[in-house]
Amino acid sequence: MPIFIWQGTDRKGARAKGEIESDNIVIARELLLRQGVTIRRLKPKPRDLLDYLPFLQGRVKERDLVIFVRQLATMIDAGVPIVQCLEVLREQSENKTFKVVLKDVTKEVEAGATLHESLEKHPKVFDNLFCNLTAAGEAGGILDVILNRLANYIEKTAKLKKRIRGAMTYPGVVVSVAISVVIVILLYVIPVFAGLFKDAGAPLPPIVCPACGGRRLSPLARAVTLAGQGLPEPGALLDADLPDFRFRTERPLDGKGAGKVDAAADLSTVSLRRHEER
Repeated sequence: MPIFIWQGTDRKGARAKGEIESDNIVIARELLLRQGVTIRRLKPKPRDLLDYLPFLQGRVKERDLVIFVRQLATMIDAGVPIVQCLEVLREQSENKTFKVVLKDVTKEVEAGATLHESLEKHPKVFDNLFCNLTAAGEAGGILDVILNRLANYIEKTAKLKKRIRGAMTYPGVVVSVAISVVIVILLYVIPVFAGLFKDAGAPLPPIVCPACGGRRLSPLARAVTLAGQGLPEPGALLDADLPDFRFRTERPLDGKGAGKVDAAADLSTVSLRRHEER
């Protein structure tokens, strides 16, 4: 039912304004005139921006639902009519989305529908268990008892969800850090080693250059290529001609370097002769 905003003066001549709900603007004008209001301005209430974007609307939390169920059970146990209960709880609710839901539920109940039939039209707020237990409570005349049990169940479920989220926080952080480290290695560390191999005149290992022809790919492309190619068979690694990964240098050795090389060669010769003599 649409809502209209009005401004005018009351029976005492004082300025007044407010909102009125009716089927159309003609009926709204008649209702205000019966209340003794002199209308100066009457127009439909503009819709909120969130009404056009449902995915931006707030959701009904478990805490709001628990408060609603417990208060409804208390009021029903006290003998308050269910329509008045829903109206009071709608006015007290601080959640705008829940207010709209309770407003629709109240209208359905006033039109003659049962409570569980009205709740079933809002499956995002009231699940099948909630609606079925409400129907059982209405049929058995123990709606207040069922609502209290529902409140206890919702509270326990909310606590369990909170514990699960807390338990999943640490593994999630570890996995995120591991992924970040791998990305940093692929983007920054591997290119540095590629430059070292290039300066030394040595070919890059096959795991770094998986593409045919020795074409170099970006670190991220190399990782994707390796993941797509899969692991080779064990026999293929034994039959393959592995490249020589020894570092080569084009710079001539100075006196100290040449002397160290000669000394190493002499020691190797002496070691071989002693081995032959034995």
